[in-house]
Amino acid sequence: MPAEPLGMADATLGFDLGGTKLLAALLDGAGRIVAQQRIATPDGAPARVIDAMATLAAELAARAPAVVARAAGIGFPGLVDVARGVARSSVILREWREVPLAAQLSQRLRLPVALDNDVHQAARAERAVRGAAERDFLFLTVGTGIGGALVLRGELWPGAEGLAGEIGHLSVDRDGPECACGRRGCIGVVASGGAIERQLGLAKGGLAAAAAAGDPRVTAALAEAAAALGGALASAINLLALPLVVVGGGVVELDGRFVAAVEAALRRDAMAEIGAATRVERARCGYEAGALGAALHARGVARSASE
Repeated sequence: MPAEPLGMADATLGFDLGGTKLLAALLDGAGRIVAQQRIATPDGAPARVIDAMATLAAELAARAPAVVARAAGIGFPGLVDVARGVARSSVILREWREVPLAAQLSQRLRLPVALDNDVHQAARAERAVRGAAERDFLFLTVGTGIGGALVLRGELWPGAEGLAGEIGHLSVDRDGPECACGRRGCIGVVASGGAIERQLGLAKGGLAAAAAAGDPRVTAALAEAAAALGGALASAINLLALPLVVVGGGVVELDGRFVAAVEAALRRDAMAEIGAATRVERARCGYEAGALGAALHARGVARSASE
């Protein structure tokens, strides 16, 4: 049957699970965030994260009692079996192996739950705000690690095993630092926030505070990371010839020059014609992108199931 207009039945929850933070957002039927809450990602077993998600859902419901979620979505930082709703593995959350995350949270919330990779979810949000005019782009987030996703002809392109766009594991230095994936010199261990923290001897999650304090080492490290990332993107763009690269994530928020530096390095290293035709822009959705995209994903899945 035809889908109904957006309304209260389209209210959804979105969860963005990261290496250092867990963000929950409640969307009303028009897709507006009416309540959100961020906490540090609980350490230890997956059950602790699921408990935290259930608690956050209850807190958001109490803050916006007129908006009743009908479905929930999750962005997970790793390999996901979307069809089964299983979080298969993560190089950031090491204890997660074949966790039936969607089913377990669904049982707690008594709602249908849709699961996908966190960067895929953020790309869905970016696609939604950019509209029909920008249907082809490479999306990446630079945070604790580096993740990527492809949007082609307006649709997320998952590729084999849902791993299309995983630029974070493009090796740029065969003799470089070892990555948790088992290879060396991946751009994710060279240019991510986590990589910079290790390089500077900062505590996990300490990069933002160091940047806010004006640590000159952070400024230099961010410039080096942007140059390295732009070089890696040049290889991807030479292959894909996409007109747009969208860059988001916590590291982007630390320095307003980061995206411009990435673009300069891409143009320097890409084929001249392709580099000249490719724009690099800052993500429009901001910090809430993963949770927003997860909620939109849940809405789409729920509406498809009802048609």
